[in-house]
Amino acid sequence: MALAGLQRSSPLRWLEPMRMMTAIQSACGHRDHPARPAAVIRTALRGHIDARSMATLLGVRQGSQLPSGRGEFELKLDTRMASRSYVTEASSSQTQTQTQTQTQTQTQTQDATRSEHMNDTGRADPMEMLQLQSTQVYISTSTNPWWNLALEEWFTRNVDCASHQQLFLYRNSPCVVIGRSQNPWKECNPAFLAEHNIAFLRRKSGGGTVFHDEQNLNLSFLTNRTSFNKQRNSLFVARTLHSRLGIPASLTPRNDVFLNEKKISGSAYRLVSRSAYHHCTLLVATELSSLRQSLQHAAQRIETRAIDSVRSPVTSLHSSGHPVTVEAVCDVISQQFLHETGAALELEPQLVNPIDEVAYPGITAMCEELQSWDWTFGQTPVFTQTLTSDDVVRRSQVDHFTVTVKCNDARIVDCAISSQNNQLDQSAIDVLQAAMIGLRYGSRESLVEALEQARQRLGPSFHHNGHLHHLCDVIRQFA
Repeated sequence: MALAGLQRSSPLRWLEPMRMMTAIQSACGHRDHPARPAAVIRTALRGHIDARSMATLLGVRQGSQLPSGRGEFELKLDTRMASRSYVTEASSSQTQTQTQTQTQTQTQTQDATRSEHMNDTGRADPMEMLQLQSTQVYISTSTNPWWNLALEEWFTRNVDCASHQQLFLYRNSPCVVIGRSQNPWKECNPAFLAEHNIAFLRRKSGGGTVFHDEQNLNLSFLTNRTSFNKQRNSLFVARTLHSRLGIPASLTPRNDVFLNEKKISGSAYRLVSRSAYHHCTLLVATELSSLRQSLQHAAQRIETRAIDSVRSPVTSLHSSGHPVTVEAVCDVISQQFLHETGAALELEPQLVNPIDEVAYPGITAMCEELQSWDWTFGQTPVFTQTLTSDDVVRRSQVDHFTVTVKCNDARIVDCAISSQNNQLDQSAIDVLQAAMIGLRYGSRESLVEALEQARQRLGPSFHHNGHLHHLCDVIRQFA
């Protein structure tokens, strides 16, 4: 069977050679023995293969024969289009004349397609979306939550799923992940998380707050907008647990998966211009005590329009008497997904490492954005919080202070201090109010520094005024 010509059944998408090399290596499954059946490569990439990169990868010359077990495969390079030729299937019975005629037609088609996808510099755009014509299952080899969320976002921006769904499976080290439009201090206690080395992230999708650890499996269903269907995905999870593992999971009207009237899987989604993803957790053997402690919030009297989580009793498969491993669940989910989506029999899940800028151009910047304070906290919707002297453990019986702050982008933009019995001069109140403006909400270091600067401005009167000390105790509760 010869490999020549251009497959006309699917649109072309251009990729830079290094990126395509990595994709081919992943499809082959082994860097040291790439000469696998071309059908496997074609199934994975459906003809979207840079011929020169393929030749380099396979270590063959023009016209070399590759043993495949399914016939002979010939790699033919058009000399005029060597850097942008595509490898596809053609009939071995074609005559040399027919092949030459086809090559000329294919070159013209490639030239037209190349022009369509050129950027302003005249080079093919490396970020042009790769259009996959077959189902894929990706399994991350990393447990770094920032990199895994970055890869999920990269897939959404750069992979056009066309009419086929893709499934991305990953596990994270312990972390709390809030939705795009949530308030961190209403959903958890960031100070507690930092103290116990539990990562804190804000994801790109909406929805509520979740806890991840390595005994929780995350599933992300990637599709185009027209094929997006949350209920179908959640039903798939419940059905697979029941049919493949004998676990009687059920679906709620909110598309959560329950077991024994407790949640084992919650979900959220994100829609972009052409693509969408619906991701969900699956608590296999998660440490439930860590989950509960991580999701306890300490903040009081916060008023905001941010999205609140819908809290439900949770359990895990292990806690419900089903001692399966995460690996086993991952395996059956992958197999069932490929089976139900009609994937090729030889197709297997692909292991992917998100920490690879060559394979995923731009992913480092995506990860850095997710790690930044401006995204993690600065994305918080506008909120106000009011604290009083009653909120201080070491409170005075005679002082009655009220402090209200308004925050925009998690920075204090307004502060109002009132004293019920007028124990303080207005000048002292003005100094303390001014010291609060511009501070990052929740930053103890910034708050301590601001109070110290206010103390220096007030001079000796601060040291001899017990009312000011009590007021500062109230203010410190904002950190």
